[in-house]
Amino acid sequence: MDRDDEIDKILKQKFENKILPSEEFENNMKKIINEQKSKKNKKYKKIITITSIAAVFVIIFALGMNFMKFDSTQIQTISITKIEPTKISDQILSEDSEFIIYTDKDANIESVKKSLYIEPALEYSIEKTGKDGQYKLKFKQNIPDNTILKLQYVKDKITKDSWAYQTSNKLSVTNTYPANRADRVLTSSNIEIEMSYSNIENFEKYVQIVPEVEGTWEQKGKVYRFIPSNGLVDQTQYTVTVKKGLKIYDQELEDNYTFSFSVNNDTGITEIYENISNSIDNINTYNSNENISIYYQTNGNIEIANVEIGKFDSSDSFIEYLQTKDYSKATDLQKVDFNLIENGIKLTRTLQDGYYVAIIKNKNGSELFNTPIQINNLNVYVTNTENDILVWVADENGIASNIKVKYESEEKVTNSEGIAKFTSDKTEMIKYLKIGNTENKLIVGVYNYNKELYYSNSYIYTDRTLYKNTDTINIWGFVPKAIYGNDLQDEFYISFNGESKEKINVGKDGNYNYKIELQNHYDVEYAMISLYYKDKEIAGRYVTIENYELQNYTYEIIANKNYVYNNEKYDFDVKVTHITGLVVPNKKVLVRFNGQELLEKTDENGIAHFSVDIAKEDEKTYIVTNMYMEVYNGDLEEYNDTVTTKDVELIYRDIYTTVNNTGSNYELSAYKLQKDKEMEVSYDLKELYDDEYNTTVEIDLKESRNEKKVVKYELDKYTKTNKPVYDYVITENTQKITEINMKNGKMNYDINSLKMKDNTEVYSYTYTLIFKLQDRSGKEIEIKKIIYRDEKDVELGYSYGFFSNLGRLAYKQNISYYYDIFRYFLKADVTNFNIGDTAKFTLSESIANKGNQEIDNNGKLLLISAQENILTTKITDKNEIEYKFEEKDFPGCKITSAYYYNGKFYRMPIYYYDFNEETRKIDIDIKSDKTEYKPGDEVNLTIKTTNNNKPIKTFVNISVVNEAVFAVQEDSTEIVSTIYQDPEYPIYTYSSYFDFISKEPDGFGGGGGDTRGNFGDTAYFDTVYTDSNGVANVKFKLPDNVTTYRVTVHSANEELYVGVNKIDITSKLDFFIQSTEPRNVKTTDDLVLNATSIASEQYNVKYQFTIEELNKTLEAEETTNSITTVNFGKLDYGTYHVVIRGSGNNQEDAITYPINIIESAQEVKKYTKININETPEIKPTKNPIVLEIYNRNMEKYIDYIDFIENTLTERLDTQIAYNEIQKIRTKYYGSSNNQVNINMAKYRDTKNYTDYLKNLENANTDIVLTALIQYYAKDYISGLNIDPFINDDNNLFEQYLLASANKKTVLTDLLQLKEEKDIELRCEEVQEILTRPPHALVRWGITVFFTVLALFFIGGCFFKYPDVVSAEITVTTEHPPVWIVARGNGKIKEVYGKDREQVKVGKIIAVLENPAETKDVLLLEKILQNFCLTDSCIHSTVFPEQLALGSVQAAYATFIKGLTDYRNFLSLDLYEQKIEATRKELQEYRNYIKHLNRQAELDKEQVRIAETVHSREKKLFGEGLTAQSDYEEAKQAFLNKQQGQEQMMTSLSSAKIQEAQLQQNILETQMERSREANNLVATLKAAYDELQVGIEDWKMTYLFISPANGILSYNDVWQKNQNVNSGDKVFSIVASQTGDIIGKIKLPVNGSGKVKPRQRVNISVTGYPYMEFGFLTGKVVSVSLLTDDKSMYTVTVSLPQDLRTSYGKVLEFKGELTGIAEVMTDERSVTGRLFGPLRYLWEKYLS
Repeated sequence: MDRDDEIDKILKQKFENKILPSEEFENNMKKIINEQKSKKNKKYKKIITITSIAAVFVIIFALGMNFMKFDSTQIQTISITKIEPTKISDQILSEDSEFIIYTDKDANIESVKKSLYIEPALEYSIEKTGKDGQYKLKFKQNIPDNTILKLQYVKDKITKDSWAYQTSNKLSVTNTYPANRADRVLTSSNIEIEMSYSNIENFEKYVQIVPEVEGTWEQKGKVYRFIPSNGLVDQTQYTVTVKKGLKIYDQELEDNYTFSFSVNNDTGITEIYENISNSIDNINTYNSNENISIYYQTNGNIEIANVEIGKFDSSDSFIEYLQTKDYSKATDLQKVDFNLIENGIKLTRTLQDGYYVAIIKNKNGSELFNTPIQINNLNVYVTNTENDILVWVADENGIASNIKVKYESEEKVTNSEGIAKFTSDKTEMIKYLKIGNTENKLIVGVYNYNKELYYSNSYIYTDRTLYKNTDTINIWGFVPKAIYGNDLQDEFYISFNGESKEKINVGKDGNYNYKIELQNHYDVEYAMISLYYKDKEIAGRYVTIENYELQNYTYEIIANKNYVYNNEKYDFDVKVTHITGLVVPNKKVLVRFNGQELLEKTDENGIAHFSVDIAKEDEKTYIVTNMYMEVYNGDLEEYNDTVTTKDVELIYRDIYTTVNNTGSNYELSAYKLQKDKEMEVSYDLKELYDDEYNTTVEIDLKESRNEKKVVKYELDKYTKTNKPVYDYVITENTQKITEINMKNGKMNYDINSLKMKDNTEVYSYTYTLIFKLQDRSGKEIEIKKIIYRDEKDVELGYSYGFFSNLGRLAYKQNISYYYDIFRYFLKADVTNFNIGDTAKFTLSESIANKGNQEIDNNGKLLLISAQENILTTKITDKNEIEYKFEEKDFPGCKITSAYYYNGKFYRMPIYYYDFNEETRKIDIDIKSDKTEYKPGDEVNLTIKTTNNNKPIKTFVNISVVNEAVFAVQEDSTEIVSTIYQDPEYPIYTYSSYFDFISKEPDGFGGGGGDTRGNFGDTAYFDTVYTDSNGVANVKFKLPDNVTTYRVTVHSANEELYVGVNKIDITSKLDFFIQSTEPRNVKTTDDLVLNATSIASEQYNVKYQFTIEELNKTLEAEETTNSITTVNFGKLDYGTYHVVIRGSGNNQEDAITYPINIIESAQEVKKYTKININETPEIKPTKNPIVLEIYNRNMEKYIDYIDFIENTLTERLDTQIAYNEIQKIRTKYYGSSNNQVNINMAKYRDTKNYTDYLKNLENANTDIVLTALIQYYAKDYISGLNIDPFINDDNNLFEQYLLASANKKTVLTDLLQLKEEKDIELRCEEVQEILTRPPHALVRWGITVFFTVLALFFIGGCFFKYPDVVSAEITVTTEHPPVWIVARGNGKIKEVYGKDREQVKVGKIIAVLENPAETKDVLLLEKILQNFCLTDSCIHSTVFPEQLALGSVQAAYATFIKGLTDYRNFLSLDLYEQKIEATRKELQEYRNYIKHLNRQAELDKEQVRIAETVHSREKKLFGEGLTAQSDYEEAKQAFLNKQQGQEQMMTSLSSAKIQEAQLQQNILETQMERSREANNLVATLKAAYDELQVGIEDWKMTYLFISPANGILSYNDVWQKNQNVNSGDKVFSIVASQTGDIIGKIKLPVNGSGKVKPRQRVNISVTGYPYMEFGFLTGKVVSVSLLTDDKSMYTVTVSLPQDLRTSYGKVLEFKGELTGIAEVMTDERSVTGRLFGPLRYLWEKYLS
């Protein structure tokens, strides 16, 4: 029995609780040892001697190498347990405090730093305190005031613990307004001082303002504000001092803080000016004898006070100014006199030939703008296309020949016609022509287009655009041979949804077909099918992949009229029809109309009847409005069909009126409206006109005066300038003008007789005509028309606005604004052409030229046709010119022209003329052999193609698709417009004569039973050829669908004859069944099946639902056109086939379809084992398939490997097992995952039983447990010898996996073996041999050892060498390239920047594809820049309609709504009307009170008289001189007067109370108006801010914008329609001035402390082998204070010799180079390196 057998026996006995190893085993082991003892003694000395000597050298060598490599900075794993400051009081950290760091064990300084992160980043040092595990941290400078210091313990980039302390907050001044030395402060400004603390007591006592100002102090937070009582004094300098001694808590202001500012009330407004010119660089070009005019636009009214002119000494310095706008090289700056003209200024003097700059300033001396001027007696016209540049030159004598024209380095002279041509080099966006034979060249900027034409004239078509994920996509398309020539056999590809491109075969005639099998593809909302020519996408079509439901019903709204009068009833019907044309009774229909929801069922004719009462609030200003009706499928348990809609007109009055004006004449027309008459939907109701209506019309004129007032100036927090705040006081006055009786239903009124005030800078007036009349029932009608008297009124109106006066004039005369900038244009007698046609172009004058310049027959006319090249030039001295369109003009060309007269060139508009595609349109006639079919029938189609009634031979593509699919997602068949769409040919024209027209002409303008189971949505798709008679026949079999099919036929041939046509064919049954099929049902859910029988009559239907695999049938009964359901309960996993059979009224139908019963609807990964030698069949799946190919010997490991990898946690036991698995993966797979970074040594220490047992107890799997105890098991596992393939001790883990796979009780055996600690197999003899020392060997060994050791140390003292720290380096410049990274996914829509083009910061380089039009978004952004939330700006700013803004659209709509609401509020101002009415009532009451006061005075006098009479009569009566009756009568009269006086006082009091109430009403109305205005402004402001944010988000997502000035560099070959992904580095900007060449080293923490400034660096550059090219040398300049997120320091290296290597070779610099840097650190001797570790150990443990 051998030893392994004995160990097995022992383990087995232990497992069975038997005795320990047997006596026989012990005796056998002693015998073996004695036999080996005699053999070993003979050779013992010799072996020991040789071994000892060899061991000495090995030990010395190993020690030397290890000591040389020993690095005290090696990073150790530690834990920081606590960090405490040395100076802290009341939780406030002292600014010079140090910190004590406590760790779990002793370690080097670098290990502590590695585990520490400090925020904010401050320089610090760490040293040992002399105690184990304690270190002192000290900052190199004091910690700043008011700072929260965070110290964090970090391990593996994760914060494990943190400590935070705060320093004291020193009392200080943090900010002031006005700022120190501010010189444009308004008298109305306050003085604000922001402190570091709030609530400082007696603050004002410590502030001194000189000169002294009266005012009050207020405090908000940390801001202390001084408000002057009477404002600040203009033209005065103020000094403000906050005195030291100011205290709060224990903080005191240590020094005085002083700031000063100047008050200047006239310099607080900044306006924006924009120069206007014809040149791409705004060059104002004039002859030497011409007066110079400079035109501009501005958003303000500040007057220009000063114009200075400077001169450039050369054309080069002038061009430099044009490129940089830096005019510092201009000399001899002089002020010049000028006169103001409309939109500009005119200088009072001429200038000599040369180059100038005009600097325009305001009265404060601030520059408003500057503009270039050149004086030259040459005139020039330039046209440039993508490839060509044409220059037409004239001098003072006329068209000039032999004139030098220089473009870059190429120079030519003009020919006899004055023309020179160049080819664009396309290297920069703008380049300059130098024209002339003298030093004074005429400078003209031209565009250079670097634009590859995008031939989108290719066509791609799919049978539909909506598919299920198991469908087949059928593709047909056409590539025009006229464009691609003979390249049709070249590389054309199809790509689906950005996946790999597949090559396709395109026929010689341009026809191609292709199929894409989806086979359980995942859902995609917009999947792009792209056609590529080589690498360029030339056509595309979007399709959708989803599990859609077909829409089987159509709804028809039937009404005898499309209008209804208010307060009447509206009746209508809805007819429901199946897609086959079968009417559907007993069907629920849902209608939403007039705010109500109505639900009805269809009758036997498939019609549902509805009746709605219409009752709207009466409206006198709108006679007719629109109501919207929506119809839905009412069976909600089924599915919602596509909504059907209808417009219904609501009429409020029984007459209809219109008001139109021609010039100043306004005409009102009125017509009686009929009732109960059929009418198409029409807003003018002309179809209801019965007769003219005559009545009396009252005409009122409402005057609205808008007074603009500056109420204050406010500080703009962004521009830090004072801006005016305006208030607008609107006063309205309406007065009756006249009454006019209508005749013949009409009335005319001329407004010339009206007195209307002119607009001023302060007051603007809007006038509204109000026509008042009554209808036949006496209801009032008001019609309001705003009067537009002149252009300014147009601007003040709500709907119109133009960029120039001519634009407004063009609008009035119904002429396009396009002609605003042209005097002349060519009027053509054609709009498109056929090849061979001749077009006549006639010189015509535009609206801008009327009354200015007549056409002269002495001029010359130049006509140019162009595509990407200039095709033709023709010159004539007549006013007409003819052009014959030839083959080169196909498929279209641009034509422009120029007119030369009297020494000036007048450029004209550019027109595009396209080919008349109607002449090559194919008419397609499609006929079927039947009018109706049944499911499964054969269809015969006859197709005939003709052109102008003549047969044409061509190919046709036939697509037959279920019409219900198109009800869900419609098809697009635009082959004609696609093939003949306009290519984008770039063209630019320029004339050195800038013809700005400022004069405006006068004028006033106006204004039976087989089972059906073969269902499919595509019935047929194929391409065939018609014969010489243009005829083709096709046959195909219909699927089992009951539906209508759309037959779509495309046709095209190589001569570009194209066409498309469609017909419908119907597959129907009188009775049939349909079901909303559940595709997948879970095993935990009930299987519920449903069915609906469709028939034109209503009767009962009996259903049988059968599942074939279960042989189970359920029955049900329901009426036709109603849903019935049955429940089969829960089914087991699998695929089942359902058969539904229905019968009734002697008719029968049946359908069948499969249903999948699945265990889970959640998608999970599935693993399948395949023998690769058997050529397995791999079926497509919904998601991508991943193949893993591995050695079959590993098959037995797979489940265990997956298990271990999927149980990886933060626990050490799982991590150890995971790492062992990665070794196996590397061995058998060739690759593995990254290992977990843990310290394995600790867990393989045979003495460390505690940690082992601890993890052993926590282990949760057999395999993990083995990973922990395998060290103890190596003998045992190796002895198992399960697989000879694994036969060494390094594969213990694999052996155990095999043992586990074979279900051996390995775990239990290993546990028993691990606990076997007392087995001792060494006998006394062995112990004696092992412990007896060989004496002679010891003596010689010691001698040799110390001799060698002494020689080693002596030599080591003299031999020194530096340490080398190696790391990766990047060689770049001080201004490295800046990358432009894509922030979104998509195609490139436009590319504006060219590779290696000079660009400026902010330039748009490219645009990603998005729904928005770039020009529209940028236009909107520009308008918003000039927009402000003031009433005048809100009124005057015009926002365009019909903008394509994409993602910004919703925000723009919200903004426009808010803007419109506020404008309506300002214009209508109902509150002001209410206030005015209340004021009138108040005035009446005040008059009434005055009357009562006068009456009270009279009553008072009457009472006095009555009292006198009463006193006199009383006296007489007492003396007996009068009768008692006279006395009583006088007394009664006196009492009556007193009573009357009291009544009068009561009335007066009541009147005063009413007066006060009216005054209160006015105040409340004013407050309500103010609240509503504030709410509207707040809403508008929020919408404005949201719109601004939306535009910025759009720009960041879709625009590539240059972040700096420099040269544009492409990171790839970018062009239109090329895809980019988010995060791609698309472009880079290389600085023009790169600066010195430097290197950046990414230095690991390990060894970084050795690197210091001025150390030498050797650089081996990647791509330049150092053995051939040498290396670069440099010096360390600096090392970063902190590491980056990858724990790397950044070292900056200078290269004194630039890119010159040690071999004298100069390397080529391409923006950036990479390589390996070797930093030569300080030199150390070998002896020093040997004793370094010893010193470390001494210091650590013995000192």
